[in-house]
Amino acid sequence: ILDCLHLSSSYAKYYTFRRMVDIDKPLAYALTKAVMIDHPNRNTSQHDAALKEAVSFFHEALALCPEGHPERHSTLQYLGMTLYNDYQRFANQGALKEAIGLFREALTLRPQGHSQRHSTLRGLGHALHHLYLQSNNEAILEEEINLCREALVLCPEGHQSHHLTLGDLGN
Repeated sequence: ILDCLHLSSSYAKYYTFRRMVDIDKPLAYALTKAVMIDHPNRNTSQHDAALKEAVSFFHEALALCPEGHPERHSTLQYLGMTLYNDYQRFANQGALKEAIGLFREALTLRPQGHSQRHSTLRGLGHALHHLYLQSNNEAILEEEINLCREALVLCPEGHQSHHLTLGDLGN
């Protein structure tokens, strides 16, 4: 498993999050699986199985973070990202819609001034972009653009995600 934790940012997030949350094996295992999903040398069938397993474990972890739990926002974010990956891999429409709902809930728990609000704005924007491509609903496109603009304000020049946020707005 440690070979799969080569991505320093994901590795750091895994251990930081594990220390912050008073949840044991289900969440830690789900985070490990989520990091494995990004491993560049993954076997496709192993990747598919890891992705499905990560979704399952993140659902379990979310059940352990009820409303009011101090890290519910992070669990919502991780599950949303994992479901978005599931949508991208399997074209699972249900996963896309669930991811959007999770990102929306996470956004309410990451108000203005929250240090990670930009990442939730970006995640929701990505998911809405795919929903717009399917529906051609202009209201969805407008919401996506507004989310990208807000994220860009939170990621000014010099911020580590500035270039990614500019790319999101450009798409």
